[in-house]
Amino acid sequence: MIADTNPAMSSVRSRIFASRDISVSAIADLWSRQIVAGKYLSDTLCQVVHLDLGWNLIRGESSAQLFKGLSTNSSLKYLDNAWNGIDMESCGLLGECLHTCVLEELDLNHCSITGAGALLIADGLKRNKLLRKITLDCNNLKQSGARALVKASLGVRLEIVVADDVACLVCLDMFVNVLSRLLTRL
Repeated sequence: MIADTNPAMSSVRSRIFASRDISVSAIADLWSRQIVAGKYLSDTLCQVVHLDLGWNLIRGESSAQLFKGLSTNSSLKYLDNAWNGIDMESCGLLGECLHTCVLEELDLNHCSITGAGALLIADGLKRNKLLRKITLDCNNLKQSGARALVKASLGVRLEIVVADDVACLVCLDMFVNVLSRLLTRL
């Protein structure tokens, strides 16, 4: 349960919300970022279905806490974490929590995700059956990360949104390879 030591967060405690928008730097201090990012999500008294945390400087330990909390959350279907930082540790935690979380849509635009980080996320996507859309615009996915994400989405109903030249070329390359294999079988 979330402690009542921060008055700004006491109004959030013990409530069920359909949607919660805490975007655009509404979370002012580090303590609040960590509470909202992790403990808030794992608190069974506070269940939310749609959470917008975009533009809140959630990075480092706060980002790690977010994905630790997400791994035990049973209600969150949509998470907007755009314009926050996701380092390698957090990418690993996200990959792990994707095995069990109930998310259906995840926005990770402008989160400084690297190619190596995308590999960790892709590993979690391979085992996730519920996620339907992940948005990864303007990250540094590189070819290896983009390829891993596309491969992870094959065979499942997952839309990966990436407006990145490298990722688009990887998708096109993979599409052409699959199409040519299909045509040779005809």
